[in-house]
Amino acid sequence: MSYTSEFEKDGYVVIPEVLSPAHCADLLRETIACFHSSTPTVIKEPSFRRHTPLPLSQAVSDALTLSIEHAHPVLSPFLKNTQELVELSSITVFPNATEQPLHRDEANEGHYLASVFLNLAETSEEVGALHLVPGSQDLHEGGSGAPVAIEVPQGSAVIMNSKLLHYGGANHSADRIRSVVYFSVGEPNLYGPPYSILEEVRAQHIQLDELLPRLGQTRTKIAPESRPQLARDCELFLPLSGETEELVLARSGVVVRRRVVQEEQEFLLDAMQRIDCHPQELTVLDLASLCEVDVAVLQPVLAEFARDGWICW
Repeated sequence: MSYTSEFEKDGYVVIPEVLSPAHCADLLRETIACFHSSTPTVIKEPSFRRHTPLPLSQAVSDALTLSIEHAHPVLSPFLKNTQELVELSSITVFPNATEQPLHRDEANEGHYLASVFLNLAETSEEVGALHLVPGSQDLHEGGSGAPVAIEVPQGSAVIMNSKLLHYGGANHSADRIRSVVYFSVGEPNLYGPPYSILEEVRAQHIQLDELLPRLGQTRTKIAPESRPQLARDCELFLPLSGETEELVLARSGVVVRRRVVQEEQEFLLDAMQRIDCHPQELTVLDLASLCEVDVAVLQPVLAEFARDGWICW
């Protein structure tokens, strides 16, 4: 049975080992760092559980691209109305977390939303695996079966229809967490989902097709008329004279990004300083003129900075 047929029948599909162990480790480090820099969002049965929205860093962006390579054939025909990235977040389930109530993330007839869960470690029932009721996405007839624990290897992806009945299990382990990076694609503003996403990511209105590998930088939608600003609550530190040409981005005093500036891109030091001093006042065209660089050179580099969580507009 194909992934698409399986998704239509059961309301979910498991794609094993989409991410490498090294990639999972990078995502886990970013998730932990965001505990200190992002405000948690609402979650059912919150004790010993945490929803933390994530920036579009290189590791997160690559994870989206890798998973969409597999998920696009499933999601595109299912999402009949809007195909926008509306959630980008993490779920961390710590020891002592209790079982969530059985629930649907949304139950809006004629509307569509789906989530992709990327498991950063091997996930078993003991550590609070996701439990699903196969076939329960039908609001009129589904929901009579028993929940199934989704036990998967590290790096596996689970694609779920958001109408599917499900819950996060209890973490009975003494020293292990269930750590998941997830994103949802579909319609914004439906009743039910927490929409755990940073404002600078939400404001880009990224479409499903833009997450495909062949489209690369277009996910950031930066245009010559765009007016960049630093990402929310961030501070920019420029190199001092004689130091390594390195840009440093911090949030609440914690370093979240570093970027070594190559000699041929030294115009970025000037551009980023102007963005920091004049948030949303200067267009990309203005910045190119002030920094004496061609807009065709500046535009893709700023798109890369946006993707990695430095700037938004």
